[in-house]
Amino acid sequence: MKKIATNKLTLMSVMLMIFTSTFAFDNTSIAYYTMGYAGIIWYVLAALLFFVPHH
Repeated sequence: MKKIATNKLTLMSVMLMIFTSTFAFDNTSIAYYTMGYAGIIWYVLAALLFFVPHH
């Protein structure tokens, strides 16, 4: 029998998911208020980097 490799969530991955979901959504309106249109490039960059694999 062949062993099937399974990827599991690490503690760091779970911590980053909790941190991101807690702080990222609330800061969206605040960042737009403080940075204005200059914040758009960071939202686009974050959206693009979200889909880049990190392994």
